[in-house]
Amino acid sequence: LPNAGDEVIQGTEDEVKRALINRKRNQDLASLVEDVGAINEKRKLERERREQELKEAEEALRTGRVIKTNSSLLTEIDTVQDETIKTLRLIIKADVSGSAEAIAGALEGIGNDKASTKILQYAVGSVTEGDVALAKATEASIIAFGVQIPKSVVQAANLQSVPLISSNIIYRLMETVREKVSALLPPIIEHRVAGEANVQQMFEIDLKGRKVLKIAGCRVTNGTLEKNKPIRLMRDGKIVHDAIPGTLDTFRHLKKDIMEARKGMECGLSLSQYSGDFLVGDVIQAYEVITKPAVL
Repeated sequence: LPNAGDEVIQGTEDEVKRALINRKRNQDLASLVEDVGAINEKRKLERERREQELKEAEEALRTGRVIKTNSSLLTEIDTVQDETIKTLRLIIKADVSGSAEAIAGALEGIGNDKASTKILQYAVGSVTEGDVALAKATEASIIAFGVQIPKSVVQAANLQSVPLISSNIIYRLMETVREKVSALLPPIIEHRVAGEANVQQMFEIDLKGRKVLKIAGCRVTNGTLEKNKPIRLMRDGKIVHDAIPGTLDTFRHLKKDIMEARKGMECGLSLSQYSGDFLVGDVIQAYEVITKPAVL
């Protein structure tokens, strides 16, 4: 139906058809010009935003300060954190603002009082070289959710050793980030006893230069005592001396040097860095140092 203000055309049928076709063509052309103008304007804004990000990133690289931006396309979270806490800094790029906010909320809660995440910023759009420069300047990792990472950006990230974490599933992003935060924690050190020997008596051997070598006569009661393992002297459940591997100086069985003594064997031993007495009932322990990754 015609709209108010439409022009009334009078003429032959062919003339009317031609006029209608021309009008439709002109309307489509005007619409196309309007769309192209809007696209060009959007591209211009995006180009200006990227140029601004690159400029700010270069400034951050030069001065070492954290970047702040007033762009309406970007939301930045700036929180004060204890410098003693190890931090995994994150820059988030997502397909829509709702996703960006949801991911930021999910990731910022990962960690504990020793290691945690810090969301430097989250934004909508593909990962850009400006994001890589920003991540490099702030020692951050880039999270990409539901967006493509151009090959040129991947190459730039590889050249600058900027970690890229990409997935379309939030819980996978959370798992990856949790693993990276866990890696910031100090490892768990465990001592596993490999062998024990009870001290039954102490012998003193006179050496040259008026020196005395104190030998502990022992019986292995558990496991295997090995010369190359760390050795510690226990008394009443407390550590009296803890020696590094190789400091088990004298280690003999029936006057024969040995490298290990199994359960039930008797042996004589001395610690090269220990000059104190061995008491009956003391325990000589050989142990293993086991390093495990920490978990949140």
